Amino acid sequence: MPAEKTDRVKATPGPWEVRASGVQSQGGDAGTFVAKVGSGLVARCFTNLPNMSPHECLAEAQANARLIAAAPELLEACKQINGYWNGHYEDREYLLGGTAPLRAAITKATGA
Repeated sequence: MPAEKTDRVKATPGPWEVRASGVQSQGGDAGTFVAKVGSGLVARCFTNLPNMSPHECLAEAQANARLIAAAPELLEACKQINGYWNGHYEDREYLLGGTAPLRAAITKATGA
């Protein structure tokens, strides 16, 4: 069994932004939006659900792209809040318990 890789790959640094893209999937998605940093592609958001109108699909693709584009700032905010709580409330275990969701989100985002 191969050894587990311990080096973490870093995410593309922000800021990311949302830009419309003319690319359509073969499924004929109603909307495609791209979260980009500079001129590099970070993600494409496709939405093509049979129970949604083209307008609803486009709105959902845009909302997903906005959420992805906000990821670097959201991660940084979580780290800052977690650091504040840990720095100010180390002696109060019941307060630190409130940061469990923050730590879980940071772990999910960073893989560490």
